[in-house]
Amino acid sequence: HRFEDVPGVRRHLVKRSTKGTVVHVGKDHSEPFPKAKKADRKPHEVFVELNELTVDKNHEMQWKETARWIKFEEDVEEETDRWGKPHVASLSFRSLLELRKTLAHGTVLLDLDQRSLPGIAHQVVEQMIISDQIKAEDRANVLRALLLKHR
Repeated sequence: HRFEDVPGVRRHLVKRSTKGTVVHVGKDHSEPFPKAKKADRKPHEVFVELNELTVDKNHEMQWKETARWIKFEEDVEEETDRWGKPHVASLSFRSLLELRKTLAHGTVLLDLDQRSLPGIAHQVVEQMIISDQIKAEDRANVLRALLLKHR
């Protein structure tokens, strides 16, 4: 039956040591230290958001999602503040040149070993300082802007 061996509910073998109160939990306890986790190289579904730093009616800066891509592009309509119809995205030649320049000279960090937004933001800011995109004295302001409320 397909529900009999669900990986998330699978029972683990528990063995008690005869030398003390150490308990080994897991399917195979023969290795004292687990091997390093391999990176997942399979293709995944992609969801991309475009957030713009804006000033709200209370004169506070915040990030606002203005576009997103799942399979098609969707933009926020400024008049109604609602999502428009999905459409095939296209870029102008000028936009392609800007994208090329950003990828060549901007900060692009792939396969980061971070799980939190503050950790990612800190590494991005440090890389921007190393590559002379921002000055070291601007570190706090850029980090603060990156960590503002996103939605």
